[in-house]
Amino acid sequence: MAPFEAEKYEHKIQLKRQEIELQFKREERAKRKRNLKFKERELKMQLQAQQQREEREAQMQREREQLQFELRKLELQNARPVPAPRESVLQFRIGKAVKLIPKFTDHDIETFLIFFRRSRLSIISRKRNTRLFCRPMR
Repeated sequence: MAPFEAEKYEHKIQLKRQEIELQFKREERAKRKRNLKFKERELKMQLQAQQQREEREAQMQREREQLQFELRKLELQNARPVPAPRESVLQFRIGKAVKLIPKFTDHDIETFLIFFRRSRLSIISRKRNTRLFCRPMR
């Protein structure tokens, strides 16, 4: 019976070794799973932190642009237009203007009067035409 018991004992030892190995593998698997979860959480936190940082930077940029806009608006409101330096303003003088007009000949005077009468007649006829359309309704 001794050999049978030795085999039995050896068999128990092998079973115990296999159980220990199996337990070790389970613990390793659980440890890897915890590490993966930890790394996943860490990556999520890093991603959230990066997103928050980007949002803060974008918000700061928008605020900076808004402040620059308001500053420029205030500058424009407070800016007073500076009048351009006036050069000596020439006054219209009839005496000098008359000297600039060339002398009319008899023919020029007749032509001028003809054109003047025509333009006067056209103005009068335009006034008559507008009066027809502008009469108040009764």
